[in-house]
Amino acid sequence: MFVVLGATGNTGSAVVETLLSKKQPVRVIVRSAEEAVQKSGVEHVVLLSSVGGHLHGGTGPIRAASYGEHALGCIAKRLTILRPCYFMDNWAPVIGAAKAQGVLPTFIAPPAKIPMISTKDIGRIGAEQLMAGGYGKQIVEMAGPEEYSPDQAASALSQILRKTVTAQHAPLSAVVPTFKSFGFSDEAARLFEEMYTAFSKGAIGYEHPDKLVRGTVTLDDALRTMV
Repeated sequence: MFVVLGATGNTGSAVVETLLSKKQPVRVIVRSAEEAVQKSGVEHVVLLSSVGGHLHGGTGPIRAASYGEHALGCIAKRLTILRPCYFMDNWAPVIGAAKAQGVLPTFIAPPAKIPMISTKDIGRIGAEQLMAGGYGKQIVEMAGPEEYSPDQAASALSQILRKTVTAQHAPLSAVVPTFKSFGFSDEAARLFEEMYTAFSKGAIGYEHPDKLVRGTVTLDDALRTMV
């Protein structure tokens, strides 16, 4: 029996779909991860963390992932930590702007190629790690088939939408007001500003870049699904 927390999200649902497609028994629960592990006595835990999860400060919301790694590392008998990079699915909220205005807003420098991965790949790899059983503490750092830039995302959308789409670089000073307009508190918005600033300086990266596990979903395929 495999127990999945957070199964309603993009990644969690992909984990469940992969397990069910392999005829594996699945139970979905909603409670804190620490409480679930302690009460169930589960032998192997697969934790969705983030690139930079090994860092302990200056990473914005990634700090929560770092805390999760430490907390579960203290109680899980076998722990597999998944550290994906920038989600391709993060482009979904701005596809409307691409359709309506021909622009793709981004806080990432348009020509900068960075690791991106589809949540479908994260979910598949997570399910595979669950079925493998794990041993000790393992870290699985992930990326897509190749690195992509916002310019490439805009180019792909231009072909998909059959209209010119241009990546529009927003300054880091716009992070806080943008996220507050989405309903985030000032404190939460400033955490995202901290994260984007750290990424722009190259302060957040993989702990073991030579051992990356690469997914198979391309950015073009992911964007077509979103559109």
